[in-house]
Amino acid sequence: MIIILRVLSVVVFALSANVASAQQIGTIGVGDITVSASAAELRTEQDLRTDLDRSISAALVRTRKYTVVDHPQLVQRLASQGLTLDEYYADQDRESGLYKQAGLDYILKVDVKDVRLTPKKSDGADALVAQVDLDYKMFGVADLTDDFSAKVSAQASANIDRSNGRAVQGLIDQAIVVTVKRLTNHLTTTLFPIRVVKIDPNYTITLNYGAGLLTTGDTVLVYGNEADISFAASGEAQSKALATLKVVDTKKKFATAHVVNGASALKKGLPAQLVSGTEWSE
Repeated sequence: MIIILRVLSVVVFALSANVASAQQIGTIGVGDITVSASAAELRTEQDLRTDLDRSISAALVRTRKYTVVDHPQLVQRLASQGLTLDEYYADQDRESGLYKQAGLDYILKVDVKDVRLTPKKSDGADALVAQVDLDYKMFGVADLTDDFSAKVSAQASANIDRSNGRAVQGLIDQAIVVTVKRLTNHLTTTLFPIRVVKIDPNYTITLNYGAGLLTTGDTVLVYGNEADISFAASGEAQSKALATLKVVDTKKKFATAHVVNGASALKKGLPAQLVSGTEWSE
């Protein structure tokens, strides 16, 4: 049984078509969220909705790629044009340009498929694993981009007892934050690919993203072309990268990284994929 809470719909207004530039700005409206019934056992519907809205909005703001507007503002904007999100989802013919006229380039719909707890043994002690599974689909408005979809999933674990309600809720919070970060990273690097923009003689690499997306210690995998970039729903790499980089410094618009392996294969302009530090190991 699926309980409809709210389906997150994110509307992106892209102001630049050059996806390889250092920074780009769009506007995102946060809409509805859907969650599976099992989540209701762990957290009330209202609390879960609030937590997810807050986490997603904060993660999108941190990318420095978007201006975030809330759901009522989004609905009001569409209504002023005689439009609704439900009508858009059902509309297979987007050539009319109505949504483009409303200032929209994309609509992102996110479903929370599950939030669950699983017991496990960790160093001989009882532990819990909280996992959050999300599906999202990016719809192209006025055929400006192909629709694409992905699944993201992440976990957080701790040596706690399930009867400790406060600790369990904290663990679920951690899993939500990690999963939302993974979704935001995947979405942003799909729309605005990370690229190698400079290679110093000592192989210090400059990337076209700064502190809005990258963090010191993050791992970035470099590929020969975008088609080579493939990740499982868990976030694990499914294809072989040409090189592995470790971010060592971030500025507002750019980041620098050191080469972990594959230095000889690096070239200016190659695409890359972020794999956050705790989600990847050498």
